[in-house]
Amino acid sequence: MVQPTPKTLKVWPELPEMKLIEDRVRNALNSNGSLLGKIMDHLMMAKGKRLRPALVVLASKSYPCDKQAVIDVAAAAELIHMASLVHDDIIDNSDIRRGLPSVNAVYGNGASVIAGDFLFARAFSLLTTHARYGVVSVMSEAISRMCEGEMDQMSNKGRLDLTEDEYFGYIEGKTASLLAACCHAGALVSKAPKQFAEAMRKFGLYVGCAFQLVDDILDITADARETGKPACNDIVQGVVTLPIIYGIKHDKEGANLRRMLSDGPIDINAVKSILYRTGALEFCYRQAHAFIERAKESLCFVADSASRSALSLVAELVVARAIKDIPGYEVPDTHHASIWHHAPTS
Repeated sequence: MVQPTPKTLKVWPELPEMKLIEDRVRNALNSNGSLLGKIMDHLMMAKGKRLRPALVVLASKSYPCDKQAVIDVAAAAELIHMASLVHDDIIDNSDIRRGLPSVNAVYGNGASVIAGDFLFARAFSLLTTHARYGVVSVMSEAISRMCEGEMDQMSNKGRLDLTEDEYFGYIEGKTASLLAACCHAGALVSKAPKQFAEAMRKFGLYVGCAFQLVDDILDITADARETGKPACNDIVQGVVTLPIIYGIKHDKEGANLRRMLSDGPIDINAVKSILYRTGALEFCYRQAHAFIERAKESLCFVADSASRSALSLVAELVVARAIKDIPGYEVPDTHHASIWHHAPTS
């Protein structure tokens, strides 16, 4: 049975650059508007894992890099992510984010839309300073893909005949595209060859797909105290995720699960029980693990160094943050996270 891992595995170890990035994010959120300033302060209280800026930094470390560009691009990546979460909470009518009241729950939908737009604007003010590296087009394309993926998910709500291919298509857009852009942009602001930059993009794409699969598992297995989001929110919202797709195809339980999801009101505990019994969560984990293996294969262009080890560890932590006690799988030893502090700084 899939179970959540200890909370310590949900927080990535810090790179030395993270303090500078955090300061850059905080400075970017300064606003002369009193209400907007309050919202930005609220967002800084609900601090996330900072995975995306960490990926920018790690992807930049194998070759000499523009250090200021790394800091600015990493901060912009986090601002883009924050903006997308603010807008997501409006769409989902969610009142919790990272264990605190969501922006829309406190300030309303109108103010939240403007706050998200403000975050996007501040992100691009950082990116345009380094436009010569191509980071503006990379991040712009990622945001376009995120919007397309979110729209696909919205249009497919309640569609119990959704295929795995359709599902993977929209998670690649809504989640994986930004992680891919972070890795790609980190390589672009270093003197990395095109082959390396493309390998980094693929690494981020595969890690992003695994990340979303793990989120789909956590939506079912974890409670709001662990995830900082409403439990079983996808099921309640009618979002069809991979565990649901797998469960519906089950020979004995599939018809019953389909009936439960179609007739309403949904008995969440009964749905969860079916997903556990059918092995849907283990299936979802295996898919996430397969993406992580593909991500690690993409690191063949990274010199065997602390950077490569750190990227590999991040990939493993993506699945380890949510899974343990799966046969044949061991949770990575987080003590090895010290390699982050010894990664080359050039």
